[in-house]
Amino acid sequence: MKLAVRTYIPNPLICFQCQRFGHSKASCRWTLICTCYVKTSQEKCVNCKGSHSSFSRSCSSLKFEKEVVAEKVIKQITYAEAKRQVHQRAPIPETSYATAMKNTLQAQSTQILPAFVPSVTH
Repeated sequence: MKLAVRTYIPNPLICFQCQRFGHSKASCRWTLICTCYVKTSQEKCVNCKGSHSSFSRSCSSLKFEKEVVAEKVIKQITYAEAKRQVHQRAPIPETSYATAMKNTLQAQSTQILPAFVPSVTH
């Protein structure tokens, strides 16, 4: 019998005390925060400051953390290295494609260096 096997990618580690990513309640140094982080009449995410609970699937920070964990597992690298790689390829918020390409082209402009012409003596 042949079975397809796929890599197990765990969910990001979330603290149930402060609602932040990367550590557990046992090692948390932050204060206790409700999952909805209510300071006003509406919900507020601790991680991205969006108007949803910390465990919302629409949270941009949760999506980023999931991508980091997947990168770490697939490439077998450290968490810090995976986070750096995912952060480097993430789009810059509120930047259009045309602006990003313009900045890339300016950064890659070539320099014209003087040519070295050897002198010929006879």
